[in-house]
Amino acid sequence: MKQVLAGLEIWRDHVNVQGGLLGRPVVLVYYDDQSSPANAPGIYAKLMDVDRVDLLIGPYSTNVIAAAMPAIIENKRMTIGIFGLGVNKTYNYPRYFSMNSKGGSPRNYSRGLFQLALQQQPKPMRVALVGTDVEFFRNALDGARENAKELGFDSLRANLSAR
Repeated sequence: MKQVLAGLEIWRDHVNVQGGLLGRPVVLVYYDDQSSPANAPGIYAKLMDVDRVDLLIGPYSTNVIAAAMPAIIENKRMTIGIFGLGVNKTYNYPRYFSMNSKGGSPRNYSRGLFQLALQQQPKPMRVALVGTDVEFFRNALDGARENAKELGFDSLRANLSAR
């Protein structure tokens, strides 16, 4: 998170030198959610109701974003979710944008690996898909199953309980 905050501070300074955003200086207001989905609803309610922020850059990570989305949607705020995977497929919220190096689609995370596997000799035919039972991995595994099916692999599924 410190890297993201440093990047946002650079962005803020750059935008403010140019006159701000929508005619106002950018001010960053942030709280540490401790990567806990349980903390997200309260923090985002405070950001919107008390701090009166206009733009939410975050939450950070699939599980925290998913926990914050109902409050964000209820308050009709725009948000840029950082490193979320497939969060908006349930909500289809038009004011949600994903900042993710692989894009917002769960299929993007595994596609390259499957394409690489197809080039091997002998070509693998069966793949085991393993992940913990949290939203990020459920979404990634859904995308991997779609890729496996499309590319002709047999897939075995195993979920590990989150500990």
